[in-house]
Amino acid sequence: MDSPGRRPRFSASLRGAEGLPVTFDLHLPDGEGPFPVVVIQHGFKGFKDWGFFPWLADRVARAGLAAIRFNTSHNGVGLGPEASDFTRPELFARNRPSFERADLQALLDAIRGRRDRIPRAADLDPRRMGLLGHSRGGYNVLLAGLEPGVAAVVTWSSVASCIPGAEAAQAFEEKGYWDVANARTGQVIRMTREWWDEVHPLPESLDVRHILPNLADRLLLVHGDADTSVPCSQADELQQLSGGRARKIIVPGADHVFGARHPFIGPTPQLEQAAQVSIDHFTSRLR
Repeated sequence: MDSPGRRPRFSASLRGAEGLPVTFDLHLPDGEGPFPVVVIQHGFKGFKDWGFFPWLADRVARAGLAAIRFNTSHNGVGLGPEASDFTRPELFARNRPSFERADLQALLDAIRGRRDRIPRAADLDPRRMGLLGHSRGGYNVLLAGLEPGVAAVVTWSSVASCIPGAEAAQAFEEKGYWDVANARTGQVIRMTREWWDEVHPLPESLDVRHILPNLADRLLLVHGDADTSVPCSQADELQQLSGGRARKIIVPGADHVFGARHPFIGPTPQLEQAAQVSIDHFTSRLR
């Protein structure tokens, strides 16, 4: 737990895909629960301690909602003091959408039922859960949007498909792997073709097209108009797939990470806007 005077925060882990650990941090509001809970999932090459995630979770907790940010089991970062470094590239290489979905499911199941896996579980209300996912994490929270107890879903800079782009698809088909550059660390991390084999063709369990029309007003899509990694046309596509029922907010001047960097030095106006509209959405749906 954090030092006295700071909002309560707890770290723990549970088993996710292939029995590997899903590490997470729980941020609790001041006062007495049970509180609504927002689960926050990172994206491709992301991790729970990157840039804005700790700040965002604390911001959610300050608004009176519990927040859980977590590492997917195969994101490649280390454990303990290596939790911000890609020290396990062999896991990243074998990652696939079903693993990321299983990790999120393990957390939701623990909140709803296996509550001995969650610190201060009695302070969490499993009937009032929200999901927030960034980039490819956005796609994963969409897949879980109809889970029992989930009443609000927010995506930040989300992709509209888990099928890799043309360059990656060609590499998987021709070479059996795809080399992914990490601009922050300078590492080149190889992904083997398990991801490609799982989504080609795309199984219904990993297809959001049949889920989006049923999310209706519980879904908020947040995207930056200066996003060069995932263009905001992806948000347009997701909104169209929802039958036009999802709410969409385009943040002017925001890039893929709303101007944030790692290590985090503070929020930008674009990040503040994304956080506020998201918290407003959760508050209105989960209270």
